[in-house]
Amino acid sequence: MRQLAMIAVLGISTASFGQTLVSAFDFNGTLNPYVDNNPPNVLPLQARTGGSPTSSTTPNFMMDMVNAVSKQVAVFAGPDFFRAWHGIGANGGGAYVNRYSVLMDVMHTKSSGDTSGWASFFNTNDDQANDGDMWIQWTAEDGGGVYGTLGRGGVYAGKYYANRWNRVILSVDLTALTARFYVDGVLQNTVVTGGLDSGLSMYTYNDGDATADHLDVLGDNDGDWTPGRISALAFFDGPLGDTEAAALGVAGDPVPEPAAMSVMALGVLALLRKRKPA
Repeated sequence: MRQLAMIAVLGISTASFGQTLVSAFDFNGTLNPYVDNNPPNVLPLQARTGGSPTSSTTPNFMMDMVNAVSKQVAVFAGPDFFRAWHGIGANGGGAYVNRYSVLMDVMHTKSSGDTSGWASFFNTNDDQANDGDMWIQWTAEDGGGVYGTLGRGGVYAGKYYANRWNRVILSVDLTALTARFYVDGVLQNTVVTGGLDSGLSMYTYNDGDATADHLDVLGDNDGDWTPGRISALAFFDGPLGDTEAAALGVAGDPVPEPAAMSVMALGVLALLRKRKPA
């Protein structure tokens, strides 16, 4: 019953987001999407390496426990990253993608005592022609291990621990001049951004320039890299808020397709009603 109730809550929450899950990838031995709500504009991820310019490489998969889930994950080291053709069109009133959320299940690896350096979550520029755009700044170590703060533009807060799986949601709304950082459903930081079509906007699949219709996930141009593993990646076509981020749970939890989960939720709720005592 607990599992059924969780599915029902998750289904209702994701269906009521007002944002569409456009594409999702699970790295289970493949770079192909398992959710594609905008064919043919969502493409398989491409493993790449380098600062700028970059080159294609071969992905490295391994088995790992993502919290309670045993599955294949992709390993990245040094300048490795994944190029994503996310399939989101222009929105927010600009020429680019100004309202979106990126979800990833990711673990960065750091040695005990190594509290220096940075890690980029993604780079919006074509072939990483400049710095990454949303960051971990490795900061200190406590009883939970090495951790970093999250942010951009010199505004860093919250905690993100190395050497453990984290579900990160990066929620961007350039119409409201805000970007939010969530870890395992908990808000860590909110920063002020530029306006429409500023540097944090993503290229769109229908902007007429197919060579730049992507986001470089984990990418940076000049050495601000931290090795690790990635298990899930998903793109929503609008900003997720506190309730939605909490409903999406922690690393290893399924990332559902909202419409399908909505149908499932209705079925589960009907079942729960039938079982309710008179």
